[in-house]
Amino acid sequence: MALLALEPVAPVDSIPPAESEAPGLPHVLDAFAEVIEAIDSDASVDEILHLVARKICLLVDCSRCGVYLKHSDADQFRGQVIEPCAPGADERIRRLICGTPADRLTQEILATQQPVLVRNAQQDPRAVRSIMQSWGVRSILGVPMIVRGDVVGMLFLDNEQTPHPFSADHQAVASTFARLAGIAIQQAQRAAELRTNLRAVAKQNEILRQSTAIDERLTTLVLDGGTLADVATAVSDLTGKPCAIHDDGFRPLALGGARGPDSPAVNVLDAERRRIPVVAEALAGLKPNRPVVIGPVPSAGLLHRFLVTAVVLDGKTWGYLALMEVGSRLTAVDAAALRHSATAVAFELSVERRVAVADGHARQALVRDLVNGLEDQTSVVRRAEAQGFRIGAPHVVALLAPEGDGGPLCADELAAGREAGGQPRPMWAASVPHGALAVIVELDESVSRPAALAAVKDVVGRLRSGLGRAGTTLAALSSPCRTPGDYSAAFEEARQVLRCLSGLRGTDDGALTMLAADDLGAGRLMLNMVGGAEADRFAQNAIGPLIASGTRTIEELLSTVRVFFDRGRSVRNSAKFLGVHENTIRYRLGRVLDLTGLDLAADADAQLTAQVALLILRIQGRLPALTLPPS
Repeated sequence: MALLALEPVAPVDSIPPAESEAPGLPHVLDAFAEVIEAIDSDASVDEILHLVARKICLLVDCSRCGVYLKHSDADQFRGQVIEPCAPGADERIRRLICGTPADRLTQEILATQQPVLVRNAQQDPRAVRSIMQSWGVRSILGVPMIVRGDVVGMLFLDNEQTPHPFSADHQAVASTFARLAGIAIQQAQRAAELRTNLRAVAKQNEILRQSTAIDERLTTLVLDGGTLADVATAVSDLTGKPCAIHDDGFRPLALGGARGPDSPAVNVLDAERRRIPVVAEALAGLKPNRPVVIGPVPSAGLLHRFLVTAVVLDGKTWGYLALMEVGSRLTAVDAAALRHSATAVAFELSVERRVAVADGHARQALVRDLVNGLEDQTSVVRRAEAQGFRIGAPHVVALLAPEGDGGPLCADELAAGREAGGQPRPMWAASVPHGALAVIVELDESVSRPAALAAVKDVVGRLRSGLGRAGTTLAALSSPCRTPGDYSAAFEEARQVLRCLSGLRGTDDGALTMLAADDLGAGRLMLNMVGGAEADRFAQNAIGPLIASGTRTIEELLSTVRVFFDRGRSVRNSAKFLGVHENTIRYRLGRVLDLTGLDLAADADAQLTAQVALLILRIQGRLPALTLPPS
């Protein structure tokens, strides 16, 4: 009812009597027949209620009717529609509830189950005066809609700003029509509920049909050997939305859907987005087969909604799937597609993981057979070729071992560190006795041997870093292997180098942790059989005067000796490197002869003695930094 300004009205006693007879039963039945026709035409409940209000207004010759329906067990009724229906009138009446303790008019209707007339609505205490005044009601007739003895609704009739007599005949007609209308409205409500249920069932059947189609396509894809990229593409095709597959560490594995610089990124599982509290909370609460909607969070750069689910198989989380809302809203079909694809991805990832484990075991077995010197070399070569190991290329055997009481090293631990470091190539490593690891690294023949050895040392150094061990891990490298029979000898050579390294290295910060057979040269044959104390005495006896004093002159002599050996024992090359005259080099070598008795310029035995002594100092970390003249 629209709120109208109140105008002066005639006294209640001056309400004129009805001038014409009220319509009879035929008129009531005709009006009810129109209501039934509307129900048969699948009109909505609101349309039926509006028709009921219009018809009863015509039957009792009034201008306005509000329809209220029961909405609780406490005999309260909520407004539904009103006629005439001005803009916003239905929304206004739906804010009203009758049947409250203050509403004595409704209480009387419920008690008598008969129409109740209030001739002076703005003064009569039975009506809620504030509502009567705001709606401009002068006289009002409340009529119950009764079905099987229960009041299911109310019709409130008035003539807006003008009083209305509502004769006894009008009240009888209104009561009869209201009873019939109550039955009709219940039928309309049931029909509407049935239509809603039918639509829900149809929607569920459609979802089930599409879900079955999704399941069949993904199952066929997996059985035909489809990859994760194929699964991601299939999910994107089925949903029309971009899809991303990640492993259990949130590393991206496959992407399906729109690509290109202008395409939105499926970025909800990126490291930066996972730090968003809403995203972190949602991921922490993920359950199997229960996709969750995440986003958007524009303030954090997450501009789209995402549907995310965990890939779980046998209680283990293998990865995650994310579907981005682009082009159309996320639906139940999208959720079904994500659930089915999660199963397919779990199967694919588990198979890949098992294959990877089997391949890893096969590689470890090959490494062990190579370093142990398996007699059937033909079989070893055949296995190497089948596993992609380039047996014809030169390799170095590296031996990694924990220093002191460090726990044993594991090949799987090394492979995991290599993968985390972004090195996807297969890792050729195997556990060997004493908690060590034998690692075979290919040598680059396209560069010089020193450069190739430096590259191998870099690879081994990164492998050690990937282990993440708290203690020191020592590394010993063999000389190159060129035939299948070389690997066992190279392994033994690496063990000798490791014994030299572990037996001679000191506690100084500069002590070596990685040593190659090429670094030791012929000294390997001697140094792997002596202890630290013997090596100290040897170095002290050989070049003690060059390391005992801290004077600048002595430091220059030691630096000259080191450069002399590094430059192939050439006086000319040494002088050129140090930026001095050749005679200066000869003079300094003479001073070394005076101090140590070693004729490094001419005596090969003296040269070997000095080189071994310098090597011991370098392994121990006691060799001072090279002193060079200012440039």
